[in-house]
Formats: sequence, C-alpha cells, structure tokens
Amino acid sequence: RIFSYGAQLRLLGAGFLPNYFDANYDIFRKEKADLLSTEASGEGMAGWLAMFGTSLFEEKVLFRLSLDGPFKATPVSSSNNYADYPHFRGVFALEEGILGGFFFNAFYDKYYLGRENLFFRDLINPENAIIGASFNYKTGAAVFTLLYSLKYNPDNPSGFDVTSSLQTTIKF
Repeated sequence: RIFSYGAQLRLLGAGFLPNYFDANYDIFRKEKADLLSTEASGEGMAGWLAMFGTSLFEEKVLFRLSLDGPFKATPVSSSNNYADYPHFRGVFALEEGILGGFFFNAFYDKYYLGRENLFFRDLINPENAIIGASFNYKTGAAVFTLLYSLKYNPDNPSGFDVTSSLQTTIKF
C-alpha cells in the first residue's frame, strides 16, 4: 500500500479531448472550447496514460505523478490541440489528521510537452503550466479553504497571473 501505479491504453475518437473537465477547466476553458468549435479532422487515435505514486502514514501523505499522451510523433508544426502532446500532472497532499485540523494539497499541471522544446525542457518551462494549491482548516463540521493557482503570463510583470479564492464548506 506504499506504492501505487497504473497504466491505460486509450482509444480516442476523432475530436475527443481527454481530460476536458480536469482540475484546470476554468483556466483553459476558452482554449478547450475553441478546439471543440472546430470540426474534427482525421481518424481517432490511440493514447496512453502512466501513473505512479506513493503514500505514507495510512494515506495521509500522498505524492502522485501521471503522464499521458498520444501514440504518435509530436506534430512538426505547432498544433493547438493539447491531445497531440504529452501531458504531465504531479500532486502532493498532506491529508487531514497529521497537523490537527490543517491539511493541504499542491499540484503542477503541464500541457503541450515537446511542442516548443525537448520534453524535459518543456516540463520545467512555465508556459502552458498551472501551479495550484489549497490550504484547508477544519473545525467541527466547517472547512475553510484558501485556493491559489498560478498561470504563466509573459505580459504580466511578475510573470504569472495569480488567482486566489476563499471557500467555506460544511460537511454533514
């Protein structure tokens, strides 16, 4: 139970976009909608997903990595379809119970791997990446959450557009 892993073979129909409603849907909503508004061309394609993770202390500390992409060569010209390129997601979470009522998770999501540079150079390039975190405090039935997300924006003097929000939930 310390290590988790998985693999998938994905057979995708023409125009199908995997992970459409993912954790970054609101941030990439326009780009994804633009892709769906164009007519699907070509045939379906085969894709893959590989996942590896570890958890400690009865799954209170989690670390997971996943990588997915198509079984085809990276397009020579820059395609705007994120399904044409590998996609990476890394998650770290400290669940409730380790630090009293405090718990958090953080993630790094990277789209279009290999579109501009080599795979690993694109992996650390902040363009087309989302960095996010949620910090939570639970007291009784209420959970207070502070959410952050950063998206690279070369036009912003700080380099990133930062979105933050405060959320309250009641668990019955």
